[in-house]
Amino acid sequence: MQPVTQGITVYQGDTFDFFFRVRNRVYDVATSAYIAGTYVDLTGWTGKAQIRANADAAVVLAEFSVTISNQITTPGGVLLVLTPALTAALPATGGFWDVELTNAVAEVRTFIAGAVTVTKQITRV
Repeated sequence: MQPVTQGITVYQGDTFDFFFRVRNRVYDVATSAYIAGTYVDLTGWTGKAQIRANADAAVVLAEFSVTISNQITTPGGVLLVLTPALTAALPATGGFWDVELTNAVAEVRTFIAGAVTVTKQITRV
């Protein structure tokens, strides 16, 4: 499965949070297209998300905290957060990010990825 491409813009020095939900795709014969299906049960899944200068970079520019909540019985999903200290340290050149989720049987899925644009902060401590 190819991840959904989603660019993000991070403002240096601010808390950054990004929330998303994961749905199955279902093929609709009537329209000959894939449509959004049911939400994926993320119970027992873990996540890891990072920003790097490029896909080959050894250095992690920032690592998100990842919180996964039940999206079947409540309107939960995946919350990614960067602290102000982490966003302040991001280079103005930006980079790329993705998030990998791992289920209880160790299957890894990258659901979303994209470019990171960094907006330089004006107000500084």
